[in-house]
Amino acid sequence: MDGIKTKAPYYKGLLALLATVFISGCESTPKPNELEDNYPDVTIAPALLAQKDFQRVVRHPPRYPRAMAESGTMGCASVELVLSPDYRLLQLRVIEQSTPEFGQAAYDSVRRWHWGSVTEGLLSETTKTVTRMNFCLEDGSGRCPQAISDNCPGSDVLNSIGYKIRG
Repeated sequence: MDGIKTKAPYYKGLLALLATVFISGCESTPKPNELEDNYPDVTIAPALLAQKDFQRVVRHPPRYPRAMAESGTMGCASVELVLSPDYRLLQLRVIEQSTPEFGQAAYDSVRRWHWGSVTEGLLSETTKTVTRMNFCLEDGSGRCPQAISDNCPGSDVLNSIGYKIRG
């Protein structure tokens, strides 16, 4: 019985240490818009993914963030992708966003894209490109209005059309 009592403080201390390490690790994980550019010397290929040869990439549009739909907020986010010649995503980072929610939705969207059906050999070297994602609320036209913020760069554009949610 004495052996159990003497080990209990040890386990409590160990649990406290593990909890501290776990919480610290979560706090130090960078957000998509805080990631460094590990490929600064790679030049940007404008609208690469909008080209006919890349139309076979299965690109899921971003999900409209619920909080933004409830508040009636529209905006944009631009993501920068670095691709290897065999279409592996080497780097993904948010370079501009009108809200953190739109930046996260854009980042999560690209993580779900599928590159397997793209013709081999289209890229001869590591390549960087930017995709702009517009987030707009349905106005009956099925398109995003021109009023979306122009702060987000990128001529390759995907639209996420949401519906205003009443909270």
